[in-house]
Amino acid sequence: MQEALTNQAVVVFGGSSGIGLATAGLASAEGASVTIVGRDVDRLKAAADGLPRSEWRSTDVRDMDGVLRSVAHLNAIDHIFLSIGEGGTSDILTSSMDDLRRPFEERVFATFNVLRAAVPKMRNGSITLMSGMNASRLRRGASAQTAALCAVESLARTLALDLAPIRVNAVAPGWIDTTRLDRAFGNEKPARISGIASQLPGKRIGAAEEVARVVLMLMTVAFINGEVVHIDGAGRFV
Repeated sequence: MQEALTNQAVVVFGGSSGIGLATAGLASAEGASVTIVGRDVDRLKAAADGLPRSEWRSTDVRDMDGVLRSVAHLNAIDHIFLSIGEGGTSDILTSSMDDLRRPFEERVFATFNVLRAAVPKMRNGSITLMSGMNASRLRRGASAQTAALCAVESLARTLALDLAPIRVNAVAPGWIDTTRLDRAFGNEKPARISGIASQLPGKRIGAAEEVARVVLMLMTVAFINGEVVHIDGAGRFV
């Protein structure tokens, strides 16, 4: 039986780890040829070694020329997933302007770079953007980050019109067990995860593959367009 993405070209920005790598793996298993893009060459090489029909390119998505080079080898692109953007905190009154700009550079302007580089290589297919739970569940000390996430969700809706017939959607993950949590929590990770999980209805946090499966759904179900899909175990409600 032919897989859903056979002979299709999928590009995953932020594809060397976490949700991006999980998505690249599922897309490859579904028959796609996959290009993973990231900054860390060693992680990209290691990730690509485990992915059939894959290539890797190293660039910072904030660098327009670098993004152009990352897709230059592709004659056509069918699907793009942007698993990009860091978290963090900010204080509108005391944070540096560079720190306040960073979430927009990483999530919004980097998205513009990818679109300008890749959309000319697409006739249809899909683009999936990365939002997050904090676009819906507000927290103190993250005004810039939250505003950038809300901008991404707005882009998913407006670009569904502007880029038609290319479909544009976004995923909004909640607490997901990735290497980002390893870096954020360090040795305290088990205790921190246990505390977070205890507040969620399902009493656990999510897995990267669970988000990846939703991204593949958005790639392959052709009538989903302009949507923001939450994968947060109802975390935004508690």
